[in-house]
Amino acid sequence: MFVRPAQADLQTDPGGKVGTSKMPRPRKTIATTSAVLLSLLAGMVGCQTRQPEPIIAWELAQTVRIDPALTWHLRLTDAKCVPPELTRTLCEEYDALHVTSSAQWRQLRCCLGIPDKAPGRDLDFCHGSVFGIIARVGEPAAERWPIELDTVRLVNGNGWINLRFISGLYYPLQGPPFLYAAYVPGLRIPRIIQVDRLKFIITRTDNRGRTPSSSPLFPGQERRALKPGNSPC
Repeated sequence: MFVRPAQADLQTDPGGKVGTSKMPRPRKTIATTSAVLLSLLAGMVGCQTRQPEPIIAWELAQTVRIDPALTWHLRLTDAKCVPPELTRTLCEEYDALHVTSSAQWRQLRCCLGIPDKAPGRDLDFCHGSVFGIIARVGEPAAERWPIELDTVRLVNGNGWINLRFISGLYYPLQGPPFLYAAYVPGLRIPRIIQVDRLKFIITRTDNRGRTPSSSPLFPGQERRALKPGNSPC
């Protein structure tokens, strides 16, 4: 039985003789494949690009004085009321809080009922920020606040914040968390948060262990980063 190939697969010479089959040159296929490969390579390079963590000369840090009139102690009867974009979990007992704009501060005061300890005196978020620590450490037997700010050291706006846990008898009860907050002049980004011997180094790694170059140290900074030129002032 003779099966005649498709005419498109054959070529004939001027004499009408049938020649050998020749496949067309896949010019478009080669071009498309090259473009895809280039796109993949560019994507791989982009994925590997990471914003390095800054090297901070902490030996040059300056201690900052905290105004007692601009510190706050509160029990969080409704901890869920705290805007999650302003906090970052450090461990099971502690969360860090960072407020970098007047709008965030008004939102937090409205949610928690933070009293105005300095009437007529606005916080200068152009040259500082509010740092806070949320502690879940049980109920102290004595009437004392379980955590206090010890020192704050700054290098070009990067902060090393030292806090002190007040030792004593604590009942293992799950009461409202304790919030200590203070306005820190010159603080731009908390880099190291230390509670006694517990040291937390704040990096850009998110809760899933990823380290995207655009990830903020605190989620609340992401909104400002989305609008170039946006100022907290």
